[in-house]
Amino acid sequence: MLKRARVPIEAFFYRRGIKAPELLALLSAQSLLVLASALAGLLVALLSGWNLWLLYFALGAALALFNFWGLANFTMKVFDSGAAYSKALALRQFFSFLFRFALTAALLIFFRNAIIPIVAGLSSFVLLLTLYGLARVCRLKT
Repeated sequence: MLKRARVPIEAFFYRRGIKAPELLALLSAQSLLVLASALAGLLVALLSGWNLWLLYFALGAALALFNFWGLANFTMKVFDSGAAYSKALALRQFFSFLFRFALTAALLIFFRNAIIPIVAGLSSFVLLLTLYGLARVCRLKT
């Protein structure tokens, strides 16, 4: 079931320039987490009188997805173009990172009453990376 859900998500990212299978797997897993937590959050919010914790978690997970997608997209464009890494390229990456960082900070400030679930959602990607890395190491050893 999850594999069937991952295929259109991976196709979406592939059409937008992400070609590496590892990046596609990470982006699709995080996308599924965002979708699942958003749907569960809507259901819980409607049934419990608007407890929005899961929706804020989904927002944080979506921010993590957006930030990683931006980094992965930039990196794939650099590798696909074959361009030598230059000072201009480094500055472009730096300002792209600053923009995503400022957007994340602005949303954290705007939703300051829900900082814990948003940061938990942001941290979900760190956990996903850790689990993905551990699974990869375990596959290599067998």
